[in-house]
Amino acid sequence: LTMLCLAGVGAPAIAATLSKDAEVDIYNIARCAVSKDHDSAAATVRRLPLTGDEATVQAGWLGGGAECVKSGALVGPSVVLRGALAQAHYFRDFKEFGMRPRMAPALLADMGLPPVNDGVDTSKPDVALARFGDCLARNVPEDTDKLLQSPVDSPLERTAIARIQPYFAGCYPKNARFNVNRSTLR
Repeated sequence: LTMLCLAGVGAPAIAATLSKDAEVDIYNIARCAVSKDHDSAAATVRRLPLTGDEATVQAGWLGGGAECVKSGALVGPSVVLRGALAQAHYFRDFKEFGMRPRMAPALLADMGLPPVNDGVDTSKPDVALARFGDCLARNVPEDTDKLLQSPVDSPLERTAIARIQPYFAGCYPKNARFNVNRSTLR
């Protein structure tokens, strides 16, 4: 993520830049919302596009987690909002790296990602990003977990990104066009 722009030169950026404090707030609110209402938070993830466009999550979308959003709405790049909620689901559903989840697979949150199989058209940035992330998670799962466990915009995060970076070229989908910044990669 330190290289911040992957292949796809000239492609539209997937997410706008957030301040560190704003990004940390989004992750804290997401963790709170998932702990209060897992299902509503998962439904909220599926409502958000996988783009860098600014999005608003209304507190009511989070059901029992609405109290976590003090201002009535959570605003930021859609892909970051989705990522924060997905990361909070990951921490809730998988207590230890490499271990089976502590719930039936049917109860795991559906993140509403586009298909990532070999036959998909990766010329769409959201599909390409989903495929890229899936490839990284499958090929370097322990380092991906370390990235998610690291504090936002920290030296630990930069180290985790540096460890994953050698896999970027092999995971970048053919004909894909997207730029990824640190927040989006997370």
